[in-house]
Amino acid sequence: MNEAGEGLVALLLTMDAQLGLAELVHKQYARLWPDNPLRFRIPWNGSEEGPALTYLADQPDCEMVRCPRGIRASMGALLEGLTDSSWVFWCIDDRFPTWLDRRRLADVQIELSAAAPSWEEVKLLRWREPLAHQARILGGSSFLEQPRYRHWGFWHHHFVRAGVLRRVFLDPALGDDAGIQDFVFNRLRGTGRFRRLPRRLEARLFPGVALVPTAPLARLAEPLVGGRLTRNGLAALRGAGCEVPAYEVVEVGREYVWDKP
Repeated sequence: MNEAGEGLVALLLTMDAQLGLAELVHKQYARLWPDNPLRFRIPWNGSEEGPALTYLADQPDCEMVRCPRGIRASMGALLEGLTDSSWVFWCIDDRFPTWLDRRRLADVQIELSAAAPSWEEVKLLRWREPLAHQARILGGSSFLEQPRYRHWGFWHHHFVRAGVLRRVFLDPALGDDAGIQDFVFNRLRGTGRFRRLPRRLEARLFPGVALVPTAPLARLAEPLVGGRLTRNGLAALRGAGCEVPAYEVVEVGREYVWDKP
């Protein structure tokens, strides 16, 4: 049970112009995990209408949350009513699942309520995250702790406590939406150079523990690169009968499968 009602709240960050990507995320979870407990919250500011909005608004497990434009405003609306300690499923529209281990995912989700208070992220796959050797078991699956560089892999779909998202998106440490974009791309403002988060800021945003599985629970693909649709993203949208955003297409395919420790 969650503050928002039965099931597990899934925060599906998107924007009106690309609701077709949110439609794809929903359809892929419905197809790959048909008995999933997810109750999707999806931001909408009313600037766009179309088949994707119609589809999402008609789903009993979807709630369209009216909010102003912008990342910070959208996340503030999605997080409303959730306590910092509550678990949610973080699923931005710039990823979609191509494979899920349904049984293990379900077992992990069921045991989230019994997780140690210091555990604040439970990831579904490994992508460049440095790992410590502290083994942890959750839902019968083995995990290792990610001791640093917590922004690496942060944008992949995973279980997370609402307080982490509230700190990242609403804490003044990152400033406005431009500051959040810098965090998204791990870059130095105005230089295009990549860097890690300052140690004090990382400790402030991520004071707890992130767990990374020793075997994948999911594979995720990326539908957008530089504001253009990827080849595999376009194919997935068309294959699932989703509304296709009015973006250019780039001949690139991108999928996050697994990076061995």
